Order: sequence, then structure tokens, then C-alpha cells
Amino acid sequence: MKVALLTGGKDPHYARGLGRALAGKGVHVAMVGGPQEMVVVETGPGRVVLHDLVGDQDPMAGWLAKATRVMKYYIALLIFIARTDVRLFHILWFRKFPQVERVLLPLYLKLFGKKLAFTAHNVDDHARDGRAGGLFYKLSLRFLYSRADHLFVHTDSMKLELSAEFGVEQNRVTVVPLGINDVIPAATTTRSIAREKLGFDLDARVLLFFGNIAPYKGVEDLIRALSELVRDDDRFTVVLVGRVRNRSCRGYWHELEHLIAELSIADHVRKEVRYVPDGDVGLFFRAADVSILPYRRIYQSGVLGLSYAQGLPVIAADVGSMKEDVVEGETGLLFRSGDAGDLAAKIRIYFGSDLFKDLEVRRAKIIAYGGERFSWNSNAARTYATYESLLR
Repeated sequence: MKVALLTGGKDPHYARGLGRALAGKGVHVAMVGGPQEMVVVETGPGRVVLHDLVGDQDPMAGWLAKATRVMKYYIALLIFIARTDVRLFHILWFRKFPQVERVLLPLYLKLFGKKLAFTAHNVDDHARDGRAGGLFYKLSLRFLYSRADHLFVHTDSMKLELSAEFGVEQNRVTVVPLGINDVIPAATTTRSIAREKLGFDLDARVLLFFGNIAPYKGVEDLIRALSELVRDDDRFTVVLVGRVRNRSCRGYWHELEHLIAELSIADHVRKEVRYVPDGDVGLFFRAADVSILPYRRIYQSGVLGLSYAQGLPVIAADVGSMKEDVVEGETGLLFRSGDAGDLAAKIRIYFGSDLFKDLEVRRAKIIAYGGERFSWNSNAARTYATYESLLR
């Protein structure tokens, strides 16, 4: 079986995990993306071969160079589709102009008799971000969902939303949870050494927020909870690790900085607002006491799976599938989304719990739980079965 995975050069950890697992099922995967994915991977009877159409992504390039490389990507993609003997294309992400691609790519693929599968990581990402999508935005989504031969989503609620909001038949949708991020390596150092390297005191209570910074992530609730916590215990520190998601989120980041200053807690907030190489990520998880996921709106979180893969408990908002994915007292705690006071209360409970006191012993159980619940093997089996049905 041959399948083309269109990644748009985005989220290489997800693309690698899925590609590797599909190759293990005997699929020959043409990974159409960027250089950060992989070159060639042999896994059992299948293989993954990278077709790097994205190329160099130098952020310092001028506007003409950027425009040229985007144009080259689209031309190369159209040529690849026309020439390849791959019959099934599975789109994971679009590249640069998603609203246009949602309309033109399905039409172009159908022109060459290709089957189209699409993974909707968010049913409507504008709604998730609290933004109002324009008419063309809504129409392009509806067109894509109607033209795709099959759709993948990450939760049962997303499947129901596709049906209710876009009229998609249930038998055209398969639920495949987010696979665990097992590409980023876990730190092999001890907690004390990790803290020494990062400059944290050994007795500090380190609350980790990891991931892109965006309004739907609810970082302001974590900041407000921190201001409440430090009144009684000045050992608390929040470390923010990740980039501002995009230009539209810069205003949100400035509001967060203003809030930190207004609450006079700058000394308790460590800002690592930058790209962190994969090899350094595990160090932050090893140094932290708990991973905080204060999201306002989310379906399923990749950071939750990453926290589990790193053996770190979570304190997560009770939104999306996190209500089912967090085992209270075993892998973490839940709090009421948008309620900074409840978040502060759950953080206090966590530091008085056996989960925190026995953390080094429980890490292995958390890793095992995450690996089973977000197994790439299970995901690949569901995906492979759908591919077989489409190609039959």
C-alpha cells in the first residue's frame, strides 16, 4: 500500500510518529513536507521517504525570497501529484494559504483520480481561538469536509461536531487520538542536575507551561493563580516555554506581560519565549514539579501526551478530552477551566499529595499509561483500516 502524507512542513513530531507507525504496518509512505521530518526510515515491511518540497525556512530571508519559496512549494506539489502513482493522499496540514488550499487541492486531486483523507486537528480553529471566521473561511471548510473521501478527528466530540455543524455523515469520520510525542527525548539527568543546569533552586516549586502561547491556552489564569500562591509561599515559579504562536497572538502576549507586571510577580515568572531544540525540552520537564495545562478551549492536547512521555504529572483544565485522559491522583488533577482560584487550590492540593511526594517512583507508571492510551500502534491500526477501505 502506498500513501502520501501532506504535512505542509508542520508539526514534525506528529508526522514522524504517524509515518513510522504506518510503515510498521507495511505502508510505503511518501512524506511530503519539509526537512525537519525525516529522510528515509525503514520500519519492518514498510518505509517512509521524505519529499522535501518546503525547503529552507530561513526567517531572516527577504519578502521576495519568502514569496519565491512558497511559489516553488506549490508548483512542486502540483507536479508531484500529477506524476506520482500514489492513489491516496492524506492531508495532515496545509502549507500557507489554508482557505484556498481547502478548495483547490481537493479539486486538483480529484482531477487525477486520487482519494483524499484529511485529519481535522480542529473542526474549526477560528472558533477554538475565539475568532469569527469570514464567509469564505466557513465555505472553504464546508467544501473540504464535503469533498474529502474520509475524515480523521481526535475525539468523539469532534466527530459529533462535524456532523452537527457541517452535516458530515458519521460513517465518513474515524476517531484517532493524538499519538504520544515519543520523538522528543526525555532527559536522562537527575532532577537536581536539571535544576542546576537551568538555574532553579532545589526547593523551588516549578510550574511548567509548555507550548505555543495563544489566547485559547488560558495562560492568564496560570499567572493569576501564581499571584495567589506566592502570597503564602514564595518558592513558586512559573516557567513559560514556547514561542508566541503567530502574529495575531502578539497582542495577547503583551497583555500577559502587562498582567505579570501589574501583579508584581515578575520575579516568579521565567520567560523562555523562544524555540527550544528537541534535545533541550526534556530538561525543562525533568526540572519541573508539574505540567500546567490551563486551556480555555481545546479538543485534545499534544502537550498532555508529551508530559506523560516525560513522566511528569499534569494539572489540566476540565475541557475537551482531558476529563477522560487525566486520572485524578494518578497522572494529575483537573480544575475548572477559566477559574484561577480553583487552579491555585489544585496546585496546593498537588504539592500536599502522594503523587508529588512519590513522584520519582510514579514516573514510570505515568510513562506507561501515556504510552498505552496514546499508542501510535493503535492509531496506525485504525488509520490503516480506513486506508484499506478507501483503496478497495
